[in-house]
Amino acid sequence: MMIYYILWVQNGRQIGRAEHLRVNDVIDMQLATMGTYFNGVLSTDKLVWSTSRAVRAVLRQFGAFVGEDWVLPESLASR
Repeated sequence: MMIYYILWVQNGRQIGRAEHLRVNDVIDMQLATMGTYFNGVLSTDKLVWSTSRAVRAVLRQFGAFVGEDWVLPESLASR
């Protein structure tokens, strides 16, 4: 959650956000969290993707089991 928050603030998403967009950010955080258990996230949302990858890297550093990273296909990455 801390990594998501840091990336969220870094992108300036906390300023002037409508309530429905803040709710979406909370849902995104939950998706990124679930992605740490699985092989990442199936999302083209850059914040969700970056959070999931960063958290998975931190978990690996602490010796937690984290499966192989799912790689976003090029066809989706360019959207």
